[in-house]
Amino acid sequence: MDKRHDQFRTYPDPEDHDSSPGHPLKNAWTFWCCVRDPSRDRGECIEELKTVYTAEEFFKFYNSLPRPSALECSFDYCLFRKGIQPTWEDPNNAAGGRWMVFVNKNKENRNQVIDHYWIWLLLTLIGEHFDDLGGEICGATVRIRNDVDKISLWTRNGSASTPKVVLNIGDIFRKRLKVSEDDSVKYRLHRPELLDQKKRNRKS
Repeated sequence: MDKRHDQFRTYPDPEDHDSSPGHPLKNAWTFWCCVRDPSRDRGECIEELKTVYTAEEFFKFYNSLPRPSALECSFDYCLFRKGIQPTWEDPNNAAGGRWMVFVNKNKENRNQVIDHYWIWLLLTLIGEHFDDLGGEICGATVRIRNDVDKISLWTRNGSASTPKVVLNIGDIFRKRLKVSEDDSVKYRLHRPELLDQKKRNRKS
């Protein structure tokens, strides 16, 4: 395992959680991290960190982690519903896509912006602020790269099957994060070939 993972080893057992009374979350959420290695598949680089069941557990663990702005290039953080892995191959993600906001490294207040977007997206997830669209939400990632950092919200179904739902989720995504006008926002399917197949099926 890459030595850079050592900074995340606050909780050696990802299923060990505080049983004392707190404020239960509607759903349990799991933190993951990934150090990208070009010689390995993404699934092999992912490490489960901690599952949180209460608001107190969430903030305790979140505050123990370095902020995204402090991470080295090629690091990913993820927060997904318990039972869903942060990979396209997971059955819950396979037919879905992701809303993404891009933050350029040369942005004047890049550090504050990337940290702001990330915590507000996490709070939107655990607070279930997608209302009746919550069942469409799988999780979120922040990816630190050389030129552009990327924060993504993963949805269960892609735009080809539920375009209105995806657009509504995107509106909430922008509003909750208060996305700046100079930061690009896009939606992409995890597997674009699924959209091509749907188009062919409609023509046949």
